[in-house]
Amino acid sequence: MKSVLIPMLLCMGLSATAQLRFGTYRYEDDDRVGNVLPAANALAAATYNTATVISYPSVQALVEAIQQDEVDVAFINTFGYLLLASDSVRQQMEPLAVWKASKSLEIPLGPVLVNRKLPEPMRLKLASVLFGLHRSHKQAFYAARNGWMEAKHVKAFVPVPEDYHERFLHLFGNAMERKHILGELLDDCS
Repeated sequence: MKSVLIPMLLCMGLSATAQLRFGTYRYEDDDRVGNVLPAANALAAATYNTATVISYPSVQALVEAIQQDEVDVAFINTFGYLLLASDSVRQQMEPLAVWKASKSLEIPLGPVLVNRKLPEPMRLKLASVLFGLHRSHKQAFYAARNGWMEAKHVKAFVPVPEDYHERFLHLFGNAMERKHILGELLDDCS
């Protein structure tokens, strides 16, 4: 059976027992590993992989790890997504799913990002698991949700809306304004 399963997984773009690298960032004293690990384990198991979760000391450090191709799946915030989106040269991550939030939020919650180097069938499987996580792995969903104060009211992960990136662009003005805002935020974080 194993001799048939491994070639079939490889044809689907899924590897057998490889390591998926999940990244997140520390917020004050919380490294969030305990929040991300249950969801990471569910996602990795669905793709016949194992999970490792790394908590970076800041959003900027997570962004740098992503840019150095050290992360396969990232639980990031809006600020981190904007930092990555402003780096048009290194767009190796794409939004995989977003939190389903109420319409009253002015700033969309940060997405879960996936590395474009992962095979498309694997990216699709990861998205599918995330979309059903609130039903199939409730404790994992609640653990992830509870890691972000602004996400405590969300009910599920949903597909990324087609206008997701444009919403950010609209909220934060033109490219020069965004770079200025992001630069100020980085200075404040240093």
